[in-house]
Amino acid sequence: MSLTVPLVPITATELGSFSADRLLARAVSLIIRQFSVTGPEHSREIVAGLDPLRGTLFGYWVLHTHGGNALSGFCTELPHRTVDPQFWALTERSLLALGDGPLLDVVRRFQREVNRAQAAYRATVPMQRGGWDSTATARMLDLLDPAAMRALDAAYRAVAPSSLLRTGEFIRRNETALFAVVG
Repeated sequence: MSLTVPLVPITATELGSFSADRLLARAVSLIIRQFSVTGPEHSREIVAGLDPLRGTLFGYWVLHTHGGNALSGFCTELPHRTVDPQFWALTERSLLALGDGPLLDVVRRFQREVNRAQAAYRATVPMQRGGWDSTATARMLDLLDPAAMRALDAAYRAVAPSSLLRTGEFIRRNETALFAVVG
């Protein structure tokens, strides 16, 4: 499967007036549509086929969209991503490309806490063949340190607004590579 994401149609008025959040949603809208059309079994292929610009925005979008209740909420909404090395790699690449050092620092701290919980889980329960299933992932997430997660959630909430503004600026700097202005 090859994914070629066309430029997303947008009016000049929308482009000039949309908030960073709405610009981000519009920029990734055709990527999200591709997921719904092809099904979850093609998700890795779709992400791998994204050009660097769209990959950057998609990686940020996953964290932003599912981090509405901070990182603890992310664990609840997408627990399987916490044990997915490709998620961590995509998120790191995205935040580096966006120049978002503050959020990258929080995400790296979050990953260290997840890695600590994974090691604690593995020390008590032998890993099943095939890796992390939903039961093992849930049990591992139960081992996250509540105090560490409160601190990470607070840090995430502190940097999220400025992070979104940086992403909006990134989108505006690259708008001709993302959008086809119509009407």
